[in-house]
Amino acid sequence: MMRAELTFITPLFSRGAYEDLPEIRPASIRGQLHHWFRLLGGSAADERGVFGSVHKDFGGHDLEPAASRLVVRVAGLAAPDAAAQWLPTLPHKPGGQNPRNAPNAPRGALPAGTRFTLVVLERLGGLSPELRAFAERTVHAWLLAGALGLRATRGGGAFHWSEAPTDLRSFWHRLSGLFQDAPVSFDVLDRVFPNAEDARKVITETIAHPALADLAYPLGAVRQGNSDPAPGRKTSPLRLTVRRFADGNRILALWDERGTVTGNTRAHLRDAIKRLANGTSQSRPTEIGRLLAASKLP
Repeated sequence: MMRAELTFITPLFSRGAYEDLPEIRPASIRGQLHHWFRLLGGSAADERGVFGSVHKDFGGHDLEPAASRLVVRVAGLAAPDAAAQWLPTLPHKPGGQNPRNAPNAPRGALPAGTRFTLVVLERLGGLSPELRAFAERTVHAWLLAGALGLRATRGGGAFHWSEAPTDLRSFWHRLSGLFQDAPVSFDVLDRVFPNAEDARKVITETIAHPALADLAYPLGAVRQGNSDPAPGRKTSPLRLTVRRFADGNRILALWDERGTVTGNTRAHLRDAIKRLANGTSQSRPTEIGRLLAASKLP
């Protein structure tokens, strides 16, 4: 179906059985493709037709389990322990006494510059022309706007696809076409960063989730203790990643418009951006807030 050459421009925090051995896992990429398939408007029945299902009640359908017709493979990788490093998941916070003990929450990671080949194949008779077209659209959307691993919504695991447009106008046109009629808004923020890690540092400095409780946690949340009213885990409807352009690196911001899925509205996003930009009684104004306030998202 396709091959794609990818280079990580920010660290990838993704591991299998061993904490200190990060991996580029096909299962993780498949999980991302599931998300993007749904975000683009794919139905549960079509998702099952592409990816299969392991239980009878997938999507509420009384159907038997089915094998995936789409296969994801990775190639061209060095052994994971050859390049693994302990890197900060929160680069805006200070370091500590050693690489594994610091406020910036270091984890085993594959560093920026790591390359691999993504291979996507069909099997079991392949897909119908309609499902193939939607699956290809899904893969291309992820390649242009997605990320991988821990902190994927906050600049982690950002990559550059060798076929991605590096001209801003061409990139915008390509992504707009992929997102046509999909419940998603996006913008490429104004600031240009010579180093992608500097962009990730700006992305990770946001605001603690309790300050956004009255807005239904539009930046996501992870419950901190039994007294915290936040959900156990909520993925951020605002996805921030980094992309490489001819003039440098820029932050790509995407907002998931599926209010029935996220529990959030555009009004929640606008208010959250105001608090990020202006600060609150518990937090100072942030650069990411200023950039988002000047974007097309609010």
